Amino acid sequence: MMKVLKTRIHPDKHPNEPSVTQLFQNVQVFYDECIANISNHSSSRDRDSKSSSKGRGTRKRSRSSKLTINTNYPQSFSCFDQWPCMKSSVMSKATSEKTKSSPTHSTPPSKIVLSAYQAYKCIHARGALAHGRPITKYKRLEELEEIQKQSKKQNSVYEIFEIFGGTKELDTIEAIKDELMKCGPVISASFRLLDAYLERLRVRENAFVKVASGCTHELLIVGWCLTPYGEAWQVQPIMDGMEGESQPLEIGFGQFDIDELVLAPDNSLEHISWQPGPYFDYDFSEVENWRKWKEMDLPIGENELKILAKCFKNGLMSGEIFVLRDETKKAHSGTYKVNNFRWEDKTNEWFIQVCQYVSKENKADKNTI
Repeated sequence: MMKVLKTRIHPDKHPNEPSVTQLFQNVQVFYDECIANISNHSSSRDRDSKSSSKGRGTRKRSRSSKLTINTNYPQSFSCFDQWPCMKSSVMSKATSEKTKSSPTHSTPPSKIVLSAYQAYKCIHARGALAHGRPITKYKRLEELEEIQKQSKKQNSVYEIFEIFGGTKELDTIEAIKDELMKCGPVISASFRLLDAYLERLRVRENAFVKVASGCTHELLIVGWCLTPYGEAWQVQPIMDGMEGESQPLEIGFGQFDIDELVLAPDNSLEHISWQPGPYFDYDFSEVENWRKWKEMDLPIGENELKILAKCFKNGLMSGEIFVLRDETKKAHSGTYKVNNFRWEDKTNEWFIQVCQYVSKENKADKNTI
């Protein structure tokens, strides 16, 4: 019942109601006080029971230490290990352009853009899965801060996900694990960051937005693992650190309300372009693995040839690159150059010979599809 109530009144669902945040926090305080009172009452009752049974043999209640692990799932899972293209898309793309070259001096997002920042990191990771390789079209932190300054309004995770096709709530541990294994990272929109937790954890600088202490602090969940103390969610730090400092943090299941409200985009994101143009769209609905081809001949009509020609400033054979996209799944795209073109009298159409273009930076990623 408590979980349902908190889900309904969560601040992310009511971004235009300032009083909702205080109400949400008061509900948690009330719940904590109730639990404390129940515990005190139970302790008092146990003492009375012990005194009344003095002199009689009593059986000590044993506490089960057995972990509640569903054997249908692996003991650990990481989206970044499963899909390496996600990791580079999240860790190098969401930072500020000004601090990209020196991540050790990077500045975390302000509290007011935290929700949007985390939501876009989730979107970027899933965009890489839809694209089949690290993305090159994304929102940087400085862009989000500029948008916030202009709108003077805090965007919630719900609002960002709605831009990309909708939001779904994951209300069980199994649902969260299924989503991670099938679709990618998810967002905890209920985690409560506490000063005491930060002090005990001794996390590195910029692992959290510390000014959000005492409030809801959205987290990007990228997997889970089994620890000596039970199962824990793997959470991506807010900012990248020095080499070796970008390993996920571990937060136990149920700790600090981390899995009370977990959100995910309700869309595959295949309808979105994940690399900048210029674009030429083509029907690849009947060709599944076309992006693995190094060269291909495309039969096109005269109107399509005119559209393709607009991609080049200096002409069709100038050697300039363009982005070839599937017209129905725009996330499926690649960078190409025109090698040659010819007219075929038998079919009354043009044939454009294109070859795949791989930049020096992306050579390592060319076989990730």
